[in-house]
Amino acid sequence: MRKMALFPIVLIASLFGCQQVCSQNPDYSNYVIDENTYIKVCFTGTHTFVSDLGFYLVASPQNSSKTSEYIEVKLMPAIGLYSDATASIDGIPVENFGCIDPPPWQFYTCNSGNDFNNFCFSTHSNIGGAPISSIDPQYAPCVCELETPLEGLVASAGPWNPLYGINPANTNWFVQIRDCYGLDVGTLDWVSLYIGFNIDCGCHYRHFFQAGYIINENTCLFEDAPLVPLVVDLDYIHYSSGTPKICQVETSAANYNVLSWVKDYNNQFIDHYLIYRKQEPNGSYFQLSQSDYDQEPTFLDGTAQPHLYSYRYRISVIDTCGNEIQSLSHKTFLLSYTIETEGVWNLLWQNYEGVNYSDIEIYRGTNPDEMELLTTVPASATAYTDNEAPMGSYVYYQLKIVNPNNCNAQKSEGEIVSNIATNDEGYYLHQITPLIQTQFTLSPNPTSNTVFVSFDAPKAKLSICDLNGKSLIVKNDFTGGEINIGHLKAGVYVVKMETDEGIAVKKLIVQ
Repeated sequence: MRKMALFPIVLIASLFGCQQVCSQNPDYSNYVIDENTYIKVCFTGTHTFVSDLGFYLVASPQNSSKTSEYIEVKLMPAIGLYSDATASIDGIPVENFGCIDPPPWQFYTCNSGNDFNNFCFSTHSNIGGAPISSIDPQYAPCVCELETPLEGLVASAGPWNPLYGINPANTNWFVQIRDCYGLDVGTLDWVSLYIGFNIDCGCHYRHFFQAGYIINENTCLFEDAPLVPLVVDLDYIHYSSGTPKICQVETSAANYNVLSWVKDYNNQFIDHYLIYRKQEPNGSYFQLSQSDYDQEPTFLDGTAQPHLYSYRYRISVIDTCGNEIQSLSHKTFLLSYTIETEGVWNLLWQNYEGVNYSDIEIYRGTNPDEMELLTTVPASATAYTDNEAPMGSYVYYQLKIVNPNNCNAQKSEGEIVSNIATNDEGYYLHQITPLIQTQFTLSPNPTSNTVFVSFDAPKAKLSICDLNGKSLIVKNDFTGGEINIGHLKAGVYVVKMETDEGIAVKKLIVQ
């Protein structure tokens, strides 16, 4: 297990950033803005002749009204009203605007287009990403050469370093839009500010928001234009471990639930996974098992009785800081039946939840290993009547859906199947024998050619099965020792140990 420092977090939502998952409010009391801090401010509004608009971000200490203490970041000052285009605009060198042909004289309107739509300025391409430079043609902020409505991400014309050293939590934040020319009208529909810190196992964000302000005409100076206050909208954390995702839970032919999930094989922030289960409809979640990061992302639930109950599963990733990030849940099929008259079977089921699917395939047969497609019903169906069921023999039914995720390497066909419903009273007799937690060991595991099995009982029946329940190796009256598995393909297998006391199962990984 990877070393970690405990840092418990309660989850509430998700957005974007490092990798996703959001939690309770980060503590910003010790945070300081510096050159690594991610800042992004976005504007949406309406206005005629956008070239005479100036965009600014303003900060001030809390409870301060002194103009001298206000800190200003010149995002993109207005260009349309300046005559000395060869020198500077609002104190910003013209070349910082990325303008190939700067305005040559006073009152020149270099862009007569209208409006701005999610028009953003940022310090970095993303949190932890490359800094954005105003001399980079990709991010040049020259309003003269931008299409309208103004939109997308550009660099700030002025530097961000006036903000360095301040604490985002103890600061009042404003934006200011200056209209340097009259005879035009506009509104600031909304503005959004993100301040993000890349810290340890996650990216901490504070989000500010405001909406609905009139842009006043002839307000080209700081003293004339209104300051639009921004209020805290959300605080959240995006964990570097990412959000865990279940691929599927299906019932094997051996009547075990097999859970698999998507694994990031190159994520240094993941320590291990926790597996939770609850019995539908009124059960409570409990921790079922734990899977180390280095193990394959598959778990065989040998304690489930999928022909009797539907189960809901979820997993959590525990990152190297001790944060627990939960997945969305998956609920298994539960297929049952009633016999109306001989040859007429009513099938009833609880539908699978966790993936999108459009159809459910119903299979039927007089041999559980040789069932054929009977019919296909819509995903919303929960019942079907078979009016032509075989008579005078055992009948077996099973549901199947196509999993669009196709994320389980050991189940490349991307199918999820239900339990088998049957009138064969002996089909599930092995469930009467309790599944015990008898300790037996498999070493090494993972392995490639041989595996050594040891256990306490005098003897046992040992079976090595694939995830579909097919027995590949069977040893009766087994007393332990080395087993040759060199002929097995790489993948995940189930080792079942049957003794007089009951049955125990373990997962075997063949490389």
